[in-house]
Amino acid sequence: VLEPTILSQFGEWKKVPYVKEKMFFMSKDPVAEDAYSAVVIAFDKGVWRIFKVIRHLETCFMYILLEHGRRMYPSLVYTSDTRYCYYSMEPDTSDRGSPYHPLLRHEAGKITVKTKAQDSVVISRDVDRDNIEETFTPERLLRGTIPAAMTENFFFWQRDKDDHLVGYPKELNHPDYQYKLRVRLIDFKDCGCSGVITRSPLTSEDVEANTEVASKNFFDVKMQLADNDPMVVAMNNSKIEVITSQGYPKHIAKQVMEQFRYDLPVAQSWLANPKNQEKLEKMKMDFKVY
Repeated sequence: VLEPTILSQFGEWKKVPYVKEKMFFMSKDPVAEDAYSAVVIAFDKGVWRIFKVIRHLETCFMYILLEHGRRMYPSLVYTSDTRYCYYSMEPDTSDRGSPYHPLLRHEAGKITVKTKAQDSVVISRDVDRDNIEETFTPERLLRGTIPAAMTENFFFWQRDKDDHLVGYPKELNHPDYQYKLRVRLIDFKDCGCSGVITRSPLTSEDVEANTEVASKNFFDVKMQLADNDPMVVAMNNSKIEVITSQGYPKHIAKQVMEQFRYDLPVAQSWLANPKNQEKLEKMKMDFKVY
């Protein structure tokens, strides 16, 4: 599987840069014939590339290592078969001059992708109830490791005590995601698994903690446009409609959106916080129809 993956990009081995530079590494211990997977690491122009081949799936995945807060994380950039991929990737359907290799019919991404070092910001918070510290883990660092259905709908934080990941729903009042996720890093060498994902109900403390963080720590990075700009008005009205579609009166939706400068996720988190229900009822009582 690895050979057609690499040669489909370079044509022949002597043209592969990390092979020419002898920067192509495998484990010093021989890989068993019935091994679940095999890993090959390559280094090219400052980029670490990790090729992982799953034997029974006949599939190859390639990750690049991204630095974040002085730690390295594998991020998926290529798969030889999107049907077995945890990250949402779209196969190339453009015209070709030659047939696909049978193992690459559903491939997506590029093994030649380049990246460069960038500054990173580490966001951490104390969780008093557990006496631990959680560090926010951006979605790009989890691509190919955790299913996209989860990273698209949950924010993940890593615990300092055991390195477990905890996922909290991006929309705390979403009816389909009234639970949190726990990703436990366990090494099951016999079956090739590296983690177990479980879920448990959200507690009131979870809702309060995540709402407070969202409402107190957000940054306005939008283009500075006049409040009466047609594009701004249209965007703001669409956000108000989202709130009203969740059962809130229009005047309440507008007032809350104005309070949080039309930041929709923050407004939704505030509305979902049980601590704010008294304020919400007061807003409804104070409203008068003229």
